[in-house]
Amino acid sequence: MTVYCPNCHTRIVTRKTAKADKRAKRKSDDALIRSWIIGRSAGTCENCGKWGGETLQVDHFFGRSRDRSLSGCWALCVDCHFEKTNNRPSRAIWIQRFMFRAIALGHKPAVAKCLALIAKDEGKRAGRVSSTGSAEDNWRAEAAVNEVCPVPAPRPGNKR
Repeated sequence: MTVYCPNCHTRIVTRKTAKADKRAKRKSDDALIRSWIIGRSAGTCENCGKWGGETLQVDHFFGRSRDRSLSGCWALCVDCHFEKTNNRPSRAIWIQRFMFRAIALGHKPAVAKCLALIAKDEGKRAGRVSSTGSAEDNWRAEAAVNEVCPVPAPRPGNKR
């Protein structure tokens, strides 16, 4: 509910209206991200290549609360989204698939996150404690990303 000052008729922002404004902005941002991702995929699943049309779903690979960027999203058909959500056949395979997609699109931050997830999973399997993010680890991750994805892809709207 929007409340206005009876004297000057300016909008009074309360905690409730601020929350509603934030929710509305997030909803419009999500719609914009969805339209861009679906447009980028040309109506096909970015995992299996199956035509999805209107049934495609946008998957926030690293979680919506952690990453709300275009580089952290991809369009999946209903079947692939179900399989990915349930980690079938495995989490490692889905990380690898998303990383290859991020490499193809030139999304270095997403590639770096995937490499970090792979290293963390390998550390758990070997019985080691995962790294705490030291400067040396950051340097290694940056070097790995540059090795895997050396040339940034042009972004939409940039003319080269």
